[in-house]
Amino acid sequence: SEALEIFQETNIHKVYLDCLRGGHFPGEDVLITARDFFRENGLKVSAGLTPTSGTGKPCSHHPWWLCYKNEATQEELTDVVRRTARIFDEIIVDDFLCTHCQCEECRSARGDKTWGKYRMDLLVQVAQDCIIAPIREENPGAKIIIKYPQWYDRFHIFGYDVRRHPGNFDEVWVGTEIRD
Repeated sequence: SEALEIFQETNIHKVYLDCLRGGHFPGEDVLITARDFFRENGLKVSAGLTPTSGTGKPCSHHPWWLCYKNEATQEELTDVVRRTARIFDEIIVDDFLCTHCQCEECRSARGDKTWGKYRMDLLVQVAQDCIIAPIREENPGAKIIIKYPQWYDRFHIFGYDVRRHPGNFDEVWVGTEIRD
């Protein structure tokens, strides 16, 4: 109710409920209750997925990012994505779908590719297999959005593939970010 009051005072008409952050999934009952409450009060409601540490194996070189090569990371992400897709018809994948991991598992899988090429290939595969395909299986009509940060000159370094991802997702967002 407090959030709704703030939203109404500031003329907000749409909310994204974070369904994954720091390895935490709020639970289907909580998300359904919140979704229905906001809808009943005139707001559009969608889901947000923020894959950060706490889900699967952490990235070796960044405290919040994940090792997407790791099977446990892929399995946990897929599970949360499926549960989210059963509840929401629009899902945005926040700009934490990136990595800078250089663990032994990644070094071995990289082969002779550059780190940028390896990470882009990996995250295209993870997006397809662990996000897009499970969402389509659970909710074929769902709209899937990928959100990029404002790291235009460094997208490739962290695995963002701005050529292949837009063809796989329904929409692409780039945020205007401020920190601190």
